Amino acid sequence: MKMVKKNILIVGDANSFLLHDIVSNICERNSNLVVDILNTNPSHLAIDRNIFHKELLPCKLLLNIQKTTDKVNPYLSFFLMRFVIRRSLKQTGGKYDYIHLHFFNKNFFYINISNFTNLTQNLIISYWGSDFYKRTDSQKQKMLPYINTASRIIFSNPQMMADFQAYFKGFEHKCMVQPIGLEILNYIDSLQESYSDIKGKAKNELGIPPEKLVVSIGYSSHVEQHQVEIIEILAQRLSPAELESLFFIFPLTYGDTTYKDKVVDSARLHGLNFKAFTSTLLKQDVAKIRLLSDVFVHLRDTDQFSGSFQEYLYCRNIVITGKWLPYQFLADKGAYFRRLDSIDDLPETLKQVVGNYENEYSKTTVNKEIIAGISHWKNIVDQYLTIYS
Repeated sequence: MKMVKKNILIVGDANSFLLHDIVSNICERNSNLVVDILNTNPSHLAIDRNIFHKELLPCKLLLNIQKTTDKVNPYLSFFLMRFVIRRSLKQTGGKYDYIHLHFFNKNFFYINISNFTNLTQNLIISYWGSDFYKRTDSQKQKMLPYINTASRIIFSNPQMMADFQAYFKGFEHKCMVQPIGLEILNYIDSLQESYSDIKGKAKNELGIPPEKLVVSIGYSSHVEQHQVEIIEILAQRLSPAELESLFFIFPLTYGDTTYKDKVVDSARLHGLNFKAFTSTLLKQDVAKIRLLSDVFVHLRDTDQFSGSFQEYLYCRNIVITGKWLPYQFLADKGAYFRRLDSIDDLPETLKQVVGNYENEYSKTTVNKEIIAGISHWKNIVDQYLTIYS
């Protein structure tokens, strides 16, 4: 029996590694999927256009205006994005079996739902976290035409789905939890299988002192990651000897450039032993950073189910995160990590972890299997494909 091809349009940032991982894995598993991309960040080229069948683009004049504006005024560029999206949709020349919105971009508030329903009968929305949690009540009400129309609404963890259902009543039948697989886990597996002392090797290759305990702070250059605040509170409340025993890593490969500079300046000012990664890394190097790290501090304001957070757990870091983040479901599965009431509790908790590291590390044995069951593509690709059935 001949399988019927399904045409899918993903609307999202074509520079996102997560989107690339999704498309490459589902298309490898099911060759009858034809996936196009409407890039919500067209001022930057897609990381790898070959992953997608086609990239939808507006007329060249509008695209050039948008790219030029992005260099001069990013806020105006964001405003112009809604015209780029509308024009790109009109240029499709056909219909789709599914249109999948990855991250509820604020520009959708100003784009009539008919621009999408004219092209498909199956609209899917995947919320990524801040696109729900950081919206005002007024903005959430503007989501309703999309929510009413969507055939499926997807979340990567049960807590966010529960929060959504508590706010928007009557959509339970559309909602499902489906984590996004993490390609980095494959790289981690490969490195661990290839080298008996991958932690030592990774430290050597990336210039990290072998004798120091490595503490990774956040995973991007955004003020809500609170790296500057964390640096200041640790510098104030850890002794010079305690700070000297630690080596800090700041993964700042994407996000706000101004804030990136602030993090680096603050780390230098307070005399930390540190390394900041500020340019795009190969996936293998990302895996090495996860593996060489010992402690991961994850205290951002909101989160859905961060891939980086999972990767550090998978590598058996002692993870320190906030009670305000939606990770109770992981604790219920038996995962081990430390949770704080506030950032102010971090110095004392870090002292406890460092002073009792071997015991803390022994408790992380369960984490790898738990994360693999949730987010390893080898375990979830068939489950993910049910979205398009």
